[in-house]
Amino acid sequence: MNNVFSISEILNFVFAVAIVIGGFVISYFKTNAKFKDKIAALVNYAESQFDKGADKRQYVIDTIFNIVPVALKPIINKTIIGMMVQSTFDSIEEYAKKQLDKVVDKVVPETPANTNTDKAQ
Repeated sequence: MNNVFSISEILNFVFAVAIVIGGFVISYFKTNAKFKDKIAALVNYAESQFDKGADKRQYVIDTIFNIVPVALKPIINKTIIGMMVQSTFDSIEEYAKKQLDKVVDKVVPETPANTNTDKAQ
């Protein structure tokens, strides 16, 4: 029995593996984007319902954890969800700061840094 594979068979196998891996990567990013959208919606809701930041964060983590299928809970635990929630919150906060900076720049015009109000005599 000869167990030698031809180059063509090896390339076909590598190509098939690459397609499967690519499918998983695409699926991961689509799911991750939907998951982050859900987290963002929950963060927004928690902002209006709770006063303390810790309560807001815990609400979002618990709500997401309850959505996770039982079979995935050992993999997607509250620690992982907490990291995702924090990442999403950081993104929202960064966006809010940028928007606030834009509003401030429109309301308070910048003065040139090299403007000298003292006249040399």
